[in-house]
Amino acid sequence: DQMVIAMRLRDPKVEARANEHFHFSIYRAAGSEELMRIIEHLWLKFGPPLLKVMEEGGDEGESRIRRTAKHHAAIIAALRQRDPEKAAAALQADLTDTSKFYAKLKRAKN
Repeated sequence: DQMVIAMRLRDPKVEARANEHFHFSIYRAAGSEELMRIIEHLWLKFGPPLLKVMEEGGDEGESRIRRTAKHHAAIIAALRQRDPEKAAAALQADLTDTSKFYAKLKRAKN
């Protein structure tokens, strides 16, 4: 909810923090220190450049908000159902959609 509100207010810093909190809560629940080290390394490497792209523009408005909310709701539903395959698929869909969004923004800038 915090992320969707931040997206509507066009506040990329709050959006990024809310998204990080959402994802890292799930990753921590996996209970794998090695997984956390890998993800934290990737987050530190790619997070700042992605935030910069978000701050600089791109406006898919409500369609991006709906897609993100849909992906996150699917992740939550799968976790509540204790269905790891569904949760992994929903998480993969979220990350894939997000990467496509960032790639599109990057191309538009160039």
